[in-house]
Amino acid sequence: MDNVSFSVSLGEVHALLGENGAGKSTLIKLLTGVYPPDGGEIHLNGRKVNIDNPHHALQMGISAIYQDPILVPKLNVENNILLGREPNKNSFINQQKLSQQARQVLSELGLDVNVKQKVADLSPGKRQLVAIAKALSIEAQMLIMDEPTAALTDQEVSHLFQVIRKLRDQGISVIFVSHRMEEVFQIADRITVLRDGKHIGTRTVAETSYSELVHMIVGRNIEIETLSRRPPREEIALEVKGISSGRVFKDISFFIRQGEIVALAGLVGSGRTDVARAIFGASAVESGQFSLYGEEYRPRTPHHAINNGVFMVPEDRKGQGIIPGLSVLVNISLANLKKYSRWSFLNFKDEREAVASQIQQLRIVPNDPKRKVMNLSGGNQQKVVLAKSLDAQSRVLILDEPTAGVDVGAKSEIRSLINQLADKGNAILLISSEIPEVLALANRVIVMKEGQIVGELRNAEATSERIIHLAMTGER
Repeated sequence: MDNVSFSVSLGEVHALLGENGAGKSTLIKLLTGVYPPDGGEIHLNGRKVNIDNPHHALQMGISAIYQDPILVPKLNVENNILLGREPNKNSFINQQKLSQQARQVLSELGLDVNVKQKVADLSPGKRQLVAIAKALSIEAQMLIMDEPTAALTDQEVSHLFQVIRKLRDQGISVIFVSHRMEEVFQIADRITVLRDGKHIGTRTVAETSYSELVHMIVGRNIEIETLSRRPPREEIALEVKGISSGRVFKDISFFIRQGEIVALAGLVGSGRTDVARAIFGASAVESGQFSLYGEEYRPRTPHHAINNGVFMVPEDRKGQGIIPGLSVLVNISLANLKKYSRWSFLNFKDEREAVASQIQQLRIVPNDPKRKVMNLSGGNQQKVVLAKSLDAQSRVLILDEPTAGVDVGAKSEIRSLINQLADKGNAILLISSEIPEVLALANRVIVMKEGQIVGELRNAEATSERIIHLAMTGER
């Protein structure tokens, strides 16, 4: 951060925008007592304050919901919501009152979830809503939301916005961090843009436009284009025939040609990710067959899949895509160490050169292979996961929400990279909740509903309306 000044009014939704690494998360951590500022002042309700730690921030009425929800997976929903603030009776937790208070908060959010259910068993979207319920239960004066909608369905986003507007009407201030520009224009009153740790400008929503904001964020103009695609080759790279897994998905059949991008579309819970995990050997199937380039393929484990040229970039980047405490170099090369091994010894020179090439190609910032991945921004962590897939030299690439939580500039770079991989002959299975992304990239769109395929659209006939209608009704 470099001499950043901005203000948030009472009862205002103030959006904070910027590329990954612009300083948004650092600013949030300064406001919540995670980091002490080197200089400058923070004023709350007109009074200068020193925020010593996150607990102190909560006492002042500042509550934050981070991009990756801070929850205890093995505890149930109600215990997570009221953790550290449990109602007591004679020095014992009043379990009945605990459940009652948790249900009340969830009811205000309109979230239908069993308060006794473990957080580990919830979908990413529901975990995010539980984190929001936890923040609201503190009765904060200022609520900071860092990418709160990244894992939510359109319906969940709509409901969340109703809650945010209700809080605004009650005089609660909201700092809203998002890379989804359409959401910012829906919910925000004012917008502040950061770039390279500096304050670029603050605008009211009424006086700005999408193109102006993009230019402020990246310092250049970015067009939202439909990427030109070469026609796929005739050879079928991956074929799935009649695979089923209990109640999760049933009788799934499709194929992907070499050099083709096929999108799996559908609402959260439709079974898209479950099918992808089955292809990658991370989930078992009860029946059905797979084939790779005409040969039988039985994905037993992810390791087996990688050895056969199948790689998956998972939706849960932190939990399944990276090892946060290890370096960028180790994270990128880890899935393909045999490429750098000879007689069970690693050739560190080859490993360093290959990783340096991936860092340069994907513009990972900072350009430091020794930097721990946990110290990178969310977008650069995602680039590390993509670099790992490139290093593994996969023939079939499964991308589950590859641009979630990534800024507008990085999104453009990642989409161009996906297109280039297809042009080189990679077969790509794309899962994305952003329909414009699906329309820009996919040769074909396969739509799922409740674990079954309900339709297939070629790119020329695919529209947002048709995809959404199929996903919601299952009817053409």
